[in-house]
Formats: sequence, structure tokens, C-alpha cells
Amino acid sequence: MSNLNVKAEKTFWGEPIKTPEQFIADICNRINTVYETAIEYEDEMEQFAYLYAALLGIKGRLDRVCKNE
Repeated sequence: MSNLNVKAEKTFWGEPIKTPEQFIADICNRINTVYETAIEYEDEMEQFAYLYAALLGIKGRLDRVCKNE
């Protein structure tokens, strides 16, 4: 986990992330928020669209931090 580059990352609330552990905690918080929000939609296609968009955002963030190309 030490090779994660979290220097430019911020939490959902805009606070700087200083450690990989903080980054992982922020990802977990975001995933929990996405899940809780998605299940509020009654229409399954809206749930799918919301979850898909959130996964794309999280994937992009993980790719940036993990330097996956």
C-alpha cells in the first residue's frame, strides 16, 4: 500500500488526504454513500445508472492513485 500516490487527493469534504489509510477510508465512505443513495431509487434502471456512474468515478480515482495504465 506504500506505493499509492495520494498527494493530490481530497476527501469528499475537500480535506487533503495524507496517508494511504485515509484514502482507503475515504473510498469506503464513498462506496457506502453510493450504495445507500442507490437503494433509495425505486426504478431499477435508475439504480443501475447511478451505481454504474459511481463505479466509473471510483475506478478512475483508483487508477490515478495506483498508477494503473
